[in-house]
Amino acid sequence: MEKERLMGIIEALIFASEKPIREDDIKKILPAAKPKDVREALKDLSDIHEKNSGGIYIAQVAGGYQFRTRSEFSQYVRACLLYTSDAADEEDSVDLGGRRII
Repeated sequence: MEKERLMGIIEALIFASEKPIREDDIKKILPAAKPKDVREALKDLSDIHEKNSGGIYIAQVAGGYQFRTRSEFSQYVRACLLYTSDAADEEDSVDLGGRRII
């Protein structure tokens, strides 16, 4: 399997998984991919997201891989979760760097 395609598939699996996805699970989902290629793709994806200054990275959690939000953006994620949740209908608010989101 082409490396770029494999990386794209694995990235999509990490994104879609409700819990950390294990390397063994990825290998079961992609039996045509060589185990070495899966390992390398996971490392390359982790490296890409680590070097990128974006809001997410790939973390090894509970024996698997999961997208995580960078800690410096946590206040914005909390505001988003509050704003888009059922709590947004209530009188709750969150402080967003000096601004209150209601």
